[in-house]
Amino acid sequence: YHDDALYLAAGQAPQRGRGEIERGFRSFFDGVREGGGTLALEFRIVRRDVAAGLATDVGYYRLAVVRNGVRGNASVGRFVTVSRPDADGAWRFVVDSYSAAVAAEYDAAPPRDP
Repeated sequence: YHDDALYLAAGQAPQRGRGEIERGFRSFFDGVREGGGTLALEFRIVRRDVAAGLATDVGYYRLAVVRNGVRGNASVGRFVTVSRPDADGAWRFVVDSYSAAVAAEYDAAPPRDP
């Protein structure tokens, strides 16, 4: 994430800046780990545009917690990200947003390399 990134999570106030975003993710990841789980995360990118130093991805994700080899119910959603290169040339998110979707939408999205 860029230092000035925005993370727009469904049902939450926007998170601003790399530090705030990382703290939010760390809290989530720590909770999964402390509960003895790991994450299974899959993406289906349905559109990628790169122009004028910006990249935009639009797609779907499926996220599930796995405990003792058993995959829990998956959360499915839509996402849009906007990235741009940092001073060191690494592409980093400047906007990351998601909303809920149903499994049928994810399943209907074509699995392909962007």
